[in-house]
Amino acid sequence: MGKMKTKFASPERSSAAEIKEYGEKILRKKLFVESVNAFPDIVLFLDKNRQVVFCNEALLKRFNISNSMDLVGKTVGEIFNCVNVNRKKTGCGTSIFCMECGSTNAIIKSQEGKKSIEECRMFVKTDKGEQALDLRVWAVPLDIGKDCFTVFTLKDIGDEKRRELLERTFFHDILNEASMIIGYSENVQDGLMEMDEQTTTRMNYIANKMVDTIQGQKDLLYAESGELEVNKTKFNVFEFLKKTTGVFNDSKLTRGKEIVIDMPDKDAKIETDKTLLRRIMVNLIKNALEASQAGDIVKVACIKKGDKFTFSVNNSFVMPENVKLQVFQRSFSTKGKGRGVGTYSVKLFTEQYLNGKVSFTSEESKGTTFFVEIPN
Repeated sequence: MGKMKTKFASPERSSAAEIKEYGEKILRKKLFVESVNAFPDIVLFLDKNRQVVFCNEALLKRFNISNSMDLVGKTVGEIFNCVNVNRKKTGCGTSIFCMECGSTNAIIKSQEGKKSIEECRMFVKTDKGEQALDLRVWAVPLDIGKDCFTVFTLKDIGDEKRRELLERTFFHDILNEASMIIGYSENVQDGLMEMDEQTTTRMNYIANKMVDTIQGQKDLLYAESGELEVNKTKFNVFEFLKKTTGVFNDSKLTRGKEIVIDMPDKDAKIETDKTLLRRIMVNLIKNALEASQAGDIVKVACIKKGDKFTFSVNNSFVMPENVKLQVFQRSFSTKGKGRGVGTYSVKLFTEQYLNGKVSFTSEESKGTTFFVEIPN
């Protein structure tokens, strides 16, 4: 039988006998095992093929398992049910997506004799559908006799990432919008501006935008906890797209750029949650504008085929390969720390609440296009 092909890490697996032998070697270090079991964070001992030969009690508590033998022999991706595990028959760590996996990279570095700390972002399969998981991982090489192991520690940093999002994005946006309203009111009070229809319209627009920002954050938190309620209504898609793109009419993001709507059937109506669909489209259009330069066109389109509507947002920018592999991850962003929730929320709202599907293409000849398929 030929050697299995892999896009990244080795696909080799240890036998049950080898796993048992390795586990027994670690269990003989009783003081060491007791110390590791006292750790509040998850600790795994991995063999040369990245398989668990021993785990501490913190992992058992995480999955409400009493017998560690249910986990021994598995890889990290298999234990957490990472969606990339089954992308290739060769398993965890071997698909092209695994090239950007913090866990796999940390383990490989440890096998080269180096200590490593990485952040690991993954989507995991659960009873509630795919859910995002953010981990900080430590990988340290350990030799016991002639055998080399990796001591692998995991810490869930999902709350830390949510706090970063609140501090760096949500609070920033809210403060900006509040400052604008204060600026208008102070100008009126100082006699520098008339409280005419134009001024009140502008202040009302900013106030509504601020409320929408708060509601958007609330919707995201509810969506992640599985508590978001879907409210379906029937509405005209073309009119919906006109209003949605109109949000960016006075935005700095649109300066020197153009948003074009392409929809042949202007009478088509869809029945879905209008608020969630608007959040999805606003996020995609905002990302497209941020990736565009002066003179570029952002194309927003919608095609109805059968009982499904496919919305798309296109811009001329082409993503680097490493970005393509991580684009839907919750805390991944090319814009800096505390960002990266846009495309994640698009996937969350579309696939878990609107029963739709999100995909994208990014190539030199056509630029980047995100597709959102929604059933009617």
